[in-house]
Amino acid sequence: SAGPSAKWAVLNPQIAKFRSEKFLTIFTRYITERYNSGPTDPEYAFIPQECQKDMITIEDKFQCVKNYPILSQNHFRSSWALESYNGGPVGYTFVPTIDADFIPYDPEQMLIKGDFKKCPILLGVNKDEGSYFNVYVPYGNMSIDSLPYVDYKTFKHAIKEYFRYIPTYPTERAPMLLESILQTYTRWHDYNNTVQNAIQLSLAVGDYHFTCPTVFLADIYAQENLPLYFYHFTLRSSTSPWHEWMGVLHADEIMFFFGEPLNITDDLDYTLEEIITSQKIMAYWTNFAKY
Repeated sequence: SAGPSAKWAVLNPQIAKFRSEKFLTIFTRYITERYNSGPTDPEYAFIPQECQKDMITIEDKFQCVKNYPILSQNHFRSSWALESYNGGPVGYTFVPTIDADFIPYDPEQMLIKGDFKKCPILLGVNKDEGSYFNVYVPYGNMSIDSLPYVDYKTFKHAIKEYFRYIPTYPTERAPMLLESILQTYTRWHDYNNTVQNAIQLSLAVGDYHFTCPTVFLADIYAQENLPLYFYHFTLRSSTSPWHEWMGVLHADEIMFFFGEPLNITDDLDYTLEEIITSQKIMAYWTNFAKY
């Protein structure tokens, strides 16, 4: 998640290029929690020249975003972030730029052509990647502390708005494609279930932005016969402050990766299963990095 805004890469173009070349030879293994589709979409890939400068103050950054054509007033369909430049609830402001140097060309095409460092990779996704983002959009009643209410009419409208442009902004998707997405994520035997409709919306968002791109990246590495380790994280934390309907959210695995359940000074009461899971994950990650 921090990739598009990692400080080591955005200090300035010279430092970013130097560090990328240096670390490319040093790193022998690659761990990524998930591969996000956003930064490789055409509308994210190219940033205007006026934004390719050092931005020292918050005022500089604000002016850059304000003047970015894709984020200009003419492209906003409403004040809701949901209906901004890509139509969906997941978006980025500061992203990599294809400059023929640091990033020579479309990263997705680089992967397809095998133009990337060949090394072992460990990556994966969580069970409910999209629910974290859907609670912030204006469709239906989706709350972090109560059961959601999304009737089927709202569900259909949300699907069409979520995917109206993705990934072809500013061209709208063909109606047939939107109908195909709707067909895939509708629970036809239970389409009036207002809670399940919210969950289905979250699945659609999570699949597009996180799960499918991560599987795509894993498949690329598999085609190159590289060592590949993939996880699907399904354990919901007993200490989660998010409502149960939201499931195993985006980034929920991080606390287990860094051993939070083992922290005896923490006032959170983790279960034995969670403690054992955290121990196993830390061992897996350590062994992957060492060997």
